[in-house]
Amino acid sequence: MKKYSQILKSKKYKRGKDLCGYKPIYIIKNIKTIKARSWNEDDIKLDPKGYFLIRIHKNRIQVGLVNKKNEMIKIIEGKKATDILHEIIKRKMISRLDHAYYMGIKLERAEYCLKNKKNFIQ
Repeated sequence: MKKYSQILKSKKYKRGKDLCGYKPIYIIKNIKTIKARSWNEDDIKLDPKGYFLIRIHKNRIQVGLVNKKNEMIKIIEGKKATDILHEIIKRKMISRLDHAYYMGIKLERAEYCLKNKKNFIQ
């Protein structure tokens, strides 16, 4: 009995090359499928590290970290959502995955508004 039902290979796959993304992918038989439930922003629990305020200021996106005492303690700024979110994660300013996901959505919206010269309202 075979363990795998199918093997997918990239067109760039070459045996012996250990490059990320070019190795074969094995699809296991009878793999379980999970149906995604709808997500609601109101389901987010407060992150113990605080919350963020986002604005566009002087042609850049600014993100301020606000602690439990409502004090803004850090500001990160940049032009790209991915750069800002990466910096937030790298500096361990966020501790919940749902919060990081939410921030990604909001930062992408801010970047879109910045590029298209639209008002951004968080």
